Amino acid sequence: MKGYNVLLNRPSVTWVTKMGLDIRIDADYYSSLYLEKELIEQNNELKYVELGNLGVGFSYGTPPYGHLTNEGVPYLRITNIEDEFFLNDKELAYIDKEYHLKNMRNEVREGDILFRIKGQLGQALVVPKRYSGSHTGSSFLKFTPINIDSYFLILYLSSSFGKNQILRKQSNSIIKYLNIDDIKSIKIPLPSREIQKYIGDKVRRAEELREEARRLIQEVKVILEKDFNLNKEEINEAKFNWVLSTNVEDRIDPNFYQKRYLKLIDKLGNDKEKLSKFANLVTRKYKKRNKSFYIEISNINTTTGLIENASFLNVAEIPTSAKYEVKEGEILVSLVRPTRKAVTIVTREYDNSICTGGFAVLKPKDNVTSEFLLAVLRTDFVTIQFERYCAGSTYPTINKEDVLDIYIPKYTKEEIDKITEIYEKIVKNISLSKELIQQAKQDVEDLIEGKFDMSKLKESAVESG
Repeated sequence: MKGYNVLLNRPSVTWVTKMGLDIRIDADYYSSLYLEKELIEQNNELKYVELGNLGVGFSYGTPPYGHLTNEGVPYLRITNIEDEFFLNDKELAYIDKEYHLKNMRNEVREGDILFRIKGQLGQALVVPKRYSGSHTGSSFLKFTPINIDSYFLILYLSSSFGKNQILRKQSNSIIKYLNIDDIKSIKIPLPSREIQKYIGDKVRRAEELREEARRLIQEVKVILEKDFNLNKEEINEAKFNWVLSTNVEDRIDPNFYQKRYLKLIDKLGNDKEKLSKFANLVTRKYKKRNKSFYIEISNINTTTGLIENASFLNVAEIPTSAKYEVKEGEILVSLVRPTRKAVTIVTREYDNSICTGGFAVLKPKDNVTSEFLLAVLRTDFVTIQFERYCAGSTYPTINKEDVLDIYIPKYTKEEIDKITEIYEKIVKNISLSKELIQQAKQDVEDLIEGKFDMSKLKESAVESG
């Protein structure tokens, strides 16, 4: 017997028998939403094991107050999580080696799992090889998985069923948290090793594709910036400057003419050209339709430069900030805090989507490709110019017309073709990575609901062979 009876779903009203009572008696713990999900897991044929028996070395990190440095041992934080399952170097912090050696229990090794205990509770990821030997702090619980495929484990924790257990076990207080006993008591399904590997391999492959994309992004950066020697100390050395009247543009605020900005423009060479030569602004008003993707600035992955998790909305749900209809191949440039590099390309899946008026929408001219335009707008020398147009403002925002006044150096056709080729690979890798993650997530849901297609394993074996 299930030990309860759901009387109402909204609001949740549940009659719980004495047999159905657990160690907690707060009403939220017995919400109908949690209990119905739990019932599905109770009725499937999978074996379940508590997380505490599938890992060793469970420990909380400690915040390294006063020990952050500009170099040393990488310190992994929530800001380093990218697209749910992966780590990146964005805003990567460091701690001094002496502190790290005194707090070795906070060291993470390849294959360890970081379980998030602040903010998005239960988000979990596997530490890749390149972060082995790093340090973690109080945002994560760290442990080493045993007797389970680590990538299958994090997929389950991110599934609707894993989240159901995590949300049910969280504290019923203003600040939500999980204690270590609650975490260890999460029940994890254990299908065959073959199924675990099949599902986990999709995340492993997705991670490989993203690693390759990161390498290619650096390769593009070398091509774009190799001759400019952007020494930040040199560019930032002076905060005042004399400017000839012939060099004064249509702005007279002093911050706009700081020496560091003018030095940067000089470094771009005599053949530099304004972006207006390569792109036009698009102000195509959106047309209402039954449903459409709505792209916000927060949907831009500032590491990869691609759109992620845009909402698919009904007409009534589209916010008043919606402004433009965008087409495949157009470039979106964030006008708010533009130095974050929230610049993206509209891929095929987002053709005819709607975007917020917080973007400048650019259409490349015939002399360049969309991929080249995306790459060049994400360079450091463009970001510094965006900063220049934000100068003097209390809230960092630029006008869409300012984007076309940005200078870029002259590139040969061969360089443009090379950059285009590389960025096409980057977009393809990231898109395939996202597709594999969605497939793996669906596999876990299907497995628990008894819908998993076992023939996939045979097809996978044939492909591997």
